[in-house]
Amino acid sequence: MKGVADIAEVFGIFHDGSIAAPLSDGLSEIVVEIEYLAERLSPSGSSFTIRFDDLERAAFSPWEESGQPALPVIMGLASILPLELEILSAKVVGDVVEVACSCLSLDFPGGCLEIIASGCRVYDASGREWTLEELKKLADDYWDEWSSRGGKPGEGEASG
Repeated sequence: MKGVADIAEVFGIFHDGSIAAPLSDGLSEIVVEIEYLAERLSPSGSSFTIRFDDLERAAFSPWEESGQPALPVIMGLASILPLELEILSAKVVGDVVEVACSCLSLDFPGGCLEIIASGCRVYDASGREWTLEELKKLADDYWDEWSSRGGKPGEGEASG
């Protein structure tokens, strides 16, 4: 996948997923824990790995809360990954992918993850690389089934 628009689309597909640290010491990849999609590939599946090409910037800007002082920007994936971020949405602003995230680990509700990279590659737990079109189909098929169930969890899925 090339360019910021494709990266933003990947994050959009993975909305509701949690950003976790990779198993390796890779400084240009993240793991997105998103069981409802990963389980479609393998019953024990729980995540995908996003590897960024030519990662220039990874920063997290916490949202400011009314009456509270502004919090500093957190730089680098190594410092960002422990925040336990959950993906809400993604958009492109200039050459930056802005990912709105809730934060599960600290005393602020969330913020904006900013990524500047030339592209990304997405892998499932078995190491298979996925194209953007394949990811879209995987997600579309899930949401079509979800809608056909009236928005209720399928067999084996958590209810929320």
